[in-house]
Amino acid sequence: MEQYRETYRIPVIDFYEHRIGRRPSPDEWVQMDSCFHRHYQARRDSCGLTAGAEELLVEWVDGGRCSQSLLSMYGHEQLLPLVRGLGLERHFLRVQGRDGDSGVSGKADYLVRHLRELAAEQVDPARTVLIGDAVDDALAAAHAGAHAVLFTGARTPAGSWGGSGCRWPPWPRPSVTPGS
Repeated sequence: MEQYRETYRIPVIDFYEHRIGRRPSPDEWVQMDSCFHRHYQARRDSCGLTAGAEELLVEWVDGGRCSQSLLSMYGHEQLLPLVRGLGLERHFLRVQGRDGDSGVSGKADYLVRHLRELAAEQVDPARTVLIGDAVDDALAAAHAGAHAVLFTGARTPAGSWGGSGCRWPPWPRPSVTPGS
C-alpha cells in the first residue's frame, strides 16, 4: 500500500506508465481502465460511509456554516446513483462527476466548470475549500482560485505535496515567545 501511495499520480494513465515502464497504447488503456472499473463497481456497494460522516454533513449544512458540493472524477452516470443510494444528495448544492474519458486528465478544468456552474448559488472560488486526497486536487484548487485541504489517509502521503502549494500544517504556525 505504501508503494502505491508513494507512486500514485494523476492523470491515472501517468501512474500506469510509471508502473509498467511505458505509456499504455490507447487500446491498452481502454482495456485497463475498463478492468479497473469493473472490479471497482463489483465491490463499491459493499462499502459504507465512515462512522459519523452523514451526521457531520448534516451538522455542517444545517448549522449554517456553509454549503457543500461534490465534484468527483468518478463517471457522472455512476456517481449519481451511488450518492443517491447512500442518501447523500440532499447535502450538496451540486453533485457532478467526470463526463469525459477516464484517467487521462486531472481535475483542474472540471473544477473551474463546477465552480462556474455554482456561481448562481453565490459560491465564490476565493471562499471555496476543496477537500481532496491527491496532489492533483490541490493543483486544481489553485488553478480555479480556491483553497485546498488534503486528506493524507488515502492515496497521498504528506511528503509528496512538493510543488502543490500545500503546506503542513495548512495554517500559519503561531509564534511562541519563551516564558509566555
